[in-house]
Amino acid sequence: MKKGWVLTVVVLLSFVLFLAGCGKTKKSNNIVLDKIVITPQYTASLPGDPLTLTTQVYRPPVDTLSQIYAQAYFLSAADLEGIYACDPDIVVTRTAEGINFTSLVKYDVPSNQRNRFVKLAYKNNAGIIDLTALQVGKIGIDVLADIDLSNTTNGIWAKLLRGTTVVSDSNAQVRGDIPEPKALSDLIFHTTINESKDQVYIELTIPWQGSITVKGIYLYFQEFGVTGFSDMDKKITGGTGDSTENTYTVTNAQEFYQALTSVKAANNAPSIIHVNGKISYDEYQTVSGSTRRDIDINVKNLSIIGVGTNGEFDGIGLKVSGQNIIIQNLTIHHVLGADGIQINNAKYVKVDHCTLYNDPIIENPSEELKDKYDELISLKNQTEYVILSWNELYDSYKTILVGSNDDEDALPDRKLIMHHNYIHDCGSRLPLYRGGHGHIYNNYYLNNDSAINCRTGSKLLIEHNYFENCKHAIGYWFDTGNNPSGKWQVKNNKFVNCQSDTPEYSTCEINFGSDYNYDLDDVDDVPGIVVAGAGVGKIQE
Repeated sequence: MKKGWVLTVVVLLSFVLFLAGCGKTKKSNNIVLDKIVITPQYTASLPGDPLTLTTQVYRPPVDTLSQIYAQAYFLSAADLEGIYACDPDIVVTRTAEGINFTSLVKYDVPSNQRNRFVKLAYKNNAGIIDLTALQVGKIGIDVLADIDLSNTTNGIWAKLLRGTTVVSDSNAQVRGDIPEPKALSDLIFHTTINESKDQVYIELTIPWQGSITVKGIYLYFQEFGVTGFSDMDKKITGGTGDSTENTYTVTNAQEFYQALTSVKAANNAPSIIHVNGKISYDEYQTVSGSTRRDIDINVKNLSIIGVGTNGEFDGIGLKVSGQNIIIQNLTIHHVLGADGIQINNAKYVKVDHCTLYNDPIIENPSEELKDKYDELISLKNQTEYVILSWNELYDSYKTILVGSNDDEDALPDRKLIMHHNYIHDCGSRLPLYRGGHGHIYNNYYLNNDSAINCRTGSKLLIEHNYFENCKHAIGYWFDTGNNPSGKWQVKNNKFVNCQSDTPEYSTCEINFGSDYNYDLDDVDDVPGIVVAGAGVGKIQE
């Protein structure tokens, strides 16, 4: 009888504890997880500019962690049991504070074989973090860990992967050359992602004889707004502030080549090249000895400005790979097999009041004819912070390209402002946009086939644009791997005699922040304003 009474009490207590547990929502648990879903309810309050130890790594005071990450999803070291994998030569031990991963690899191994890898939030050969709730902004994924690099000169990396592809727009790294001591506790490896992804996991790169103890992982929405747009125009100053010796006026290819050579030798001092004549491919080839169809502008703080309507590049384009560059009031045309202006791995670039064109397009062109010229303007690789304003672009099958492929590792958060451009009599790509955020407003599209193509990873605010006689205005085309491909927010665009793809609905909402100010013209006034103001010869010198 006594045993039966004790058993009854135990059962009742267990039932009460079970009910108490069911009444709580836990952000982590000790069972093997199948999926970790991050939604906007999870947030964090990061200190301002905290990433001071090395690249994307910082050490907040331990007693502030509970405040910083109070609303974040917390994945404890216990939660990681059963959802990690690591390479051979990694010894795994459990400590009182977390899971330790130590590499046994010795220095005498060839240098390209010294790293080993740990996959966190990984199960059944796939990542289990679901970030598909993200539409705009970023999600932060922070690893809390102790490290010991005492026996190595190499560092530890944290990245976000999907399959075998890195999808982070920021990775975290502690370098092996950090000052002593090399054994540090309570580091935050801060990584971010700006794309809506499922099946994501965290990969740690462990160097030879390196050691890391993972104590937990915080996951949270870092920001809902999009930064970088409010001061973009102010930061693009080009050659403003140039001295007399760094100001050039050129009339031909020889003079332009000499001026650009002098600019490169000036060690990024603000410089301006005024172009008051024609620069042809044949002449520039003779001067430079290069057979390339573009001129490499790999400098900082430069403006290239046409004089009146005389600044012309005939058959040769510009490849901008530097920083803080202004291309203004130039005519660029007929660049065979290449871009008129290619912006490649460049930051803070403005193309303003330029005119670009090729041959008139025809109905049903051959592929060979369409490939005769490349884009009039292209933004490629890690390019970001670009303004295309008051340009006239016409007679082009492939016109504006933002991002050259759909691979996930080729989709950084490109930032483009595109306004008051007159784009007419073109085939497609106005623009074709991959990767990152863009603001497209007050442009006049006339007599085009397909206009704004929102492809993989794009999030575009498209407002007050005037589309006239365009077969397809706004959509996503020729991207079979994603449906829908990119996202857009549309506001008060006008469609006149357009056949299809004229959305009045938005697929996302984009917040560029209250400090981003711009002058928005009434959509009905756009054709008159843009035709009168776009292209060469319409700036005040």
